Amino acid sequence: MLAKEIKRIFIHVRWPLQVYVFLGFMFGLIVAQVNFQFIVIVALASQLLLWAGVTLFNSYYDKDDKPVAGLKNPPKITNSILYGSLFFKIISLILALFVNRIFLFITVFIIFLSILYSHTKFRFKSNGFVALLFNFIAGFTTFLSSSSIKVGSLLDNNIIFGSISAGLFLMAIYLMMQIHQAKDDRNRGDVSYIIMFGRKRALLTSVIVILFSGAFGLFSLYLSGLFMHIIILGIYMAAGIILLIRWVSNKKEEDFNMMTKITNYFSFVGSILLLLLYIFGG
Repeated sequence: MLAKEIKRIFIHVRWPLQVYVFLGFMFGLIVAQVNFQFIVIVALASQLLLWAGVTLFNSYYDKDDKPVAGLKNPPKITNSILYGSLFFKIISLILALFVNRIFLFITVFIIFLSILYSHTKFRFKSNGFVALLFNFIAGFTTFLSSSSIKVGSLLDNNIIFGSISAGLFLMAIYLMMQIHQAKDDRNRGDVSYIIMFGRKRALLTSVIVILFSGAFGLFSLYLSGLFMHIIILGIYMAAGIILLIRWVSNKKEEDFNMMTKITNYFSFVGSILLLLLYIFGG
């Protein structure tokens, strides 16, 4: 029985979503030019556990039983999902104590914000614009969490532009992930962006937002003097935007399949590129 519940928790973490945590974290390390040290591993573990906990908390209150981003066949929601969420958040908080005060503040802030976002008493995510803001904050703070490891760097222009880029990037990804969930949103009473404006405008908005994300991100790399990174990540962003534009006019393939392909490209390809650039990019 315990093994079954642990497996349920593990599945509902939706590991493809956690790749975005790694993506934003690595981008922060690169732009802030944080050298590898043991505390980087501690900080990354804390962030991954934090967002795994946030994802589980959100899943518990969403009660999804249809395909969602990162999970095609969600197992039934039980109380173990809530307990798993709390466990991950507590461990994340303990690890954050060993990083620095800014990192700890970000962790506490996100835990508090996730309650307002998902809990039925507040359910801020039921408003489409607030949901977009939450995802912007998620990307923004993930970037800040890793760049904070380099003391005194947070007010530098490259960090500011990089944080905005990461926030806009996750906002665009969230828009993509909502496209196929219009019916579920209506059933829950959530007035999401796609409910307000429809499929095509939501997709077009994601194109515009990710264009701005790319511009801010490449400029942050320029300010950091990372010119090789600009070329490599510029090609990566351009290819992703082309795929996204093709989705706007695609009427043959299901939105869930298109969303999965494009978000997997952005997350997995991006993470591999950033990891290689961090290790070998000097």
